[in-house]
Amino acid sequence: MSATLVDNRVTEVARYPVDALQARSTPWPRQSDSHLVVAADHPVPALRSAADIVFARCADPTWPRTALSGHPFAAMAAAVAEDWCVVALRDGPTLRLTHKDGAALDPLLAVSALYLWPTDCPPTTFHVETGRATATFTLGS
Repeated sequence: MSATLVDNRVTEVARYPVDALQARSTPWPRQSDSHLVVAADHPVPALRSAADIVFARCADPTWPRTALSGHPFAAMAAAVAEDWCVVALRDGPTLRLTHKDGAALDPLLAVSALYLWPTDCPPTTFHVETGRATATFTLGS
């Protein structure tokens, strides 16, 4: 994932598949604003252990806090449902992200946007833009 803070509460997010680059002989694309987001059940242990954000597609709000203990290098863990997610910050609280306007954008993109913000002062409302869509998310505990 790559995320860039555009202005006060707008973040542009883009996805790049890391798996596709593993066997290539060409250099990996390098981006200064990138971070690794990996599913908790990903088949490659090296990717799971290097993840900045680990996630599961589940509706269990307790999963993220528990998952951080099993992923000691991850800064965040997220349980992602269809239109909301619960995020546990390693050095901070557990938060709930929801679509403010019911937009059809994967909440995992909002987790990547949240990754940019300092854990002591995340915004309560922010916008996530991709090349195709924009959504507003609210943050609560």
